[in-house]
Amino acid sequence: LNEEQKEAKDEILANDITVLRGQAGSGKAQPLSARVLTPSGYVRMGDLNVGDYVSTPAGGKAAILGIYPQGIKDVYKITFSDKSTTYACLDHLWAVQHRDDKHTPKRRKGYANNNHDRWRILTTKQLLDAGLQNTQGYNKWYIPITNPVDLSCPWIDDKIDPYLLGCLIGDGHFGNHGITFSNIDQQVLELVKDSAADLGVGFKPTGYGCDYRLTTRLGAPNKLLKHTQDLNLAGTKSQTKFIPQEYLLQSVDDRIALLQGLLDTDGGVEATTVCYNTTSEQLASDVEFLVHTLGGTTTRRQRLSKLYGAATGSINYTVTIKLPANLEHQYFRLDRKQDRLPANKKKPSRSIKSIELVGQDECQCIYINS
Repeated sequence: LNEEQKEAKDEILANDITVLRGQAGSGKAQPLSARVLTPSGYVRMGDLNVGDYVSTPAGGKAAILGIYPQGIKDVYKITFSDKSTTYACLDHLWAVQHRDDKHTPKRRKGYANNNHDRWRILTTKQLLDAGLQNTQGYNKWYIPITNPVDLSCPWIDDKIDPYLLGCLIGDGHFGNHGITFSNIDQQVLELVKDSAADLGVGFKPTGYGCDYRLTTRLGAPNKLLKHTQDLNLAGTKSQTKFIPQEYLLQSVDDRIALLQGLLDTDGGVEATTVCYNTTSEQLASDVEFLVHTLGGTTTRRQRLSKLYGAATGSINYTVTIKLPANLEHQYFRLDRKQDRLPANKKKPSRSIKSIELVGQDECQCIYINS
């Protein structure tokens, strides 16, 4: 696009260079409104400062060493196969793998490994010029799947065990003055009972079917109830449940435990995929964030809920979940569900579906210590 880039390209081709670092002004920019993941959650690109930390694809974090305004630029919306999106400029650099390299590995002259390991660095413009779909209509370009991200929200004292919270969000009732839990799986009941006991909370049958009350002896403080009140979960119904932000931003192990509690109660195995069902749109979004930060992908579908064949007026959201290979044995703690996982379950992948010009905006790029 300019003489400096042409010179850099010639150097790469002549000297077998595999890494290119672009300096400020080369246009690798995002709009100030774009969301950037940091160890404490998403932050607007325009709100970042030198010294702040951002999350990296390797799963760690890196400090911002410099921020470089790029002025008003054309902004493109990039939509991926799982319907996730981001925004970037034409000169933004992408690590991509061609569909042919991903699905038809062959040894080629000059490559020591097969094409499964072959990645190219292309700009947004080069991707558009090359076309996003092949003649059969399949997406041509895949981007890397990131590692689980290490997040760092400080814990409150006497926290609720993440697995217990996931179970309660799935099959619990958060009353303003008490908490009940409904489930028929003995293994889940024992896990919930043990976790509640760590907070000094008992687990007692109510006498109504499979309902249990999580309570304490008369006059003793109920730490579990107090925590749900502090987290604004008390009084929530099926359509208004959510995952508190504090629990979405914990360590990888804690987020896995939280997801297992959710899936042991309201999750299941459909064909070759794992799905989570809820009537809360916010909870569906929270589960998606949880899976994405673990290096997985999701897709969501919705339909009108029915009871005995009649529409209830509410919407049921089904989130299909694909975790990376190193976490594929950690979907569930409930043995009967874990045993249903097929050997050929689908792995997460993310391909570029569309790139659309959405207008112009003030943009900037950041330089990080990575």
